[in-house]
Amino acid sequence: MASDAAGAGATAAVAAAVLAILVVSSMGHPNKGPLCSECGSLCNTNCTAEAANSTTCRSYCDNDTTAAREDCERQVLQGCQAAYCSYGTCSRDCNLEAQNACLSIHDDYTDCQACKQGMFQSCFPTCQSNCNSTCVKKEHGC
Repeated sequence: MASDAAGAGATAAVAAAVLAILVVSSMGHPNKGPLCSECGSLCNTNCTAEAANSTTCRSYCDNDTTAAREDCERQVLQGCQAAYCSYGTCSRDCNLEAQNACLSIHDDYTDCQACKQGMFQSCFPTCQSNCNSTCVKKEHGC
């Protein structure tokens, strides 16, 4: 179900990028597509914006897992120290216990960047292909 939503989001992103190229291109070159030399930068700009504003990546990019992991480690450390430490001596490595107990709370920053990169990589080739099929080659002397 989540992959269907992600696929739909990626499809919508590509469609929006293509539409943006057509709109931008019609502004700069009336009744024609963009200059072929502009396709790379147009697609880079549009796909970067699509990836940055993607709702598909929101679940990764809007979370503060660093604070959640630190809170988890703090709580596990306190519990471990209460159970296994007395007078400054511990029978367990409570720091290691806390780190291991909270491993499942991973770094969403990395996932966010990977999601955005994936969105960009799915957008760019389609955008480039569409732009190249509608672009205008610069004539010599113009």
